[in-house]
Amino acid sequence: MKKTIAFIAALCVVCTSIFAQDKQIFNHLSIGPAVGEGLGVEIAMPIGPQFQIRGGYSYAIPITVGLNLSSLASAFGDNSISRDLSNVPVTAGVWKGGVGNIMFDYFFSKKSNFHISAGVLINAGKIASVKADLTKVLRPDEYGTVAIAPKGKDPISSDKNGYAYVDWQSTWKVMPFIGLGWGRPCRQDRLVSVVFDMGLAFTGKSQFQSYNYIKSNVETVVIDGDYIGNKDKGLLDLATNIPLYPMVKLTVFFRCF
Repeated sequence: MKKTIAFIAALCVVCTSIFAQDKQIFNHLSIGPAVGEGLGVEIAMPIGPQFQIRGGYSYAIPITVGLNLSSLASAFGDNSISRDLSNVPVTAGVWKGGVGNIMFDYFFSKKSNFHISAGVLINAGKIASVKADLTKVLRPDEYGTVAIAPKGKDPISSDKNGYAYVDWQSTWKVMPFIGLGWGRPCRQDRLVSVVFDMGLAFTGKSQFQSYNYIKSNVETVVIDGDYIGNKDKGLLDLATNIPLYPMVKLTVFFRCF
């Protein structure tokens, strides 16, 4: 009985291997670093001579620069512009917490490098995030206790550590993606392949928001053109009314088998 079971199992493995080789289904695997929506890694496998599936994860490294926020802060009244805001350290990055993806590529022929891609991006819903270091602008006793706002608007504040935040928040955490690209991740005749992709992620409804940490429950404050007296010349409202985010990516794949 044991020999029969072992023989059937071995036969199934052999048949599956032959079928996979013949149909080119999961018979190769490539992996490599990606640069685009951050630094990441991608894995790809074929599911036929003209289809491939990819998955990956990227993390965008935040960048910190010193900015003069005096002109922006003028929308918040005398309490803010009386402070020295000429060189505030601001840290900005996209896809806070990183972004994963699952993609299907279709090639127009068995030897074509040109492909169209469709899939989804998965993240925490934060398209971009900005953190302002106000520790040299506020006194320690003002951290998380002093809020500012334009006249008649909801106030915002720093947190208890002296940092203020603005997030570009999407209501969709799973975002459809469609794009075009060049290159095959899984080339049977090469150990190394370079793939370039560009496309659009559909973010759905989005908004810019900051926070008020004074109360026990943190309050979300929507930041739009009306909130800051249209001093942005309509850029905030334009960004939130277009539910698309352009993306480009370059990946170097190494064939494992």
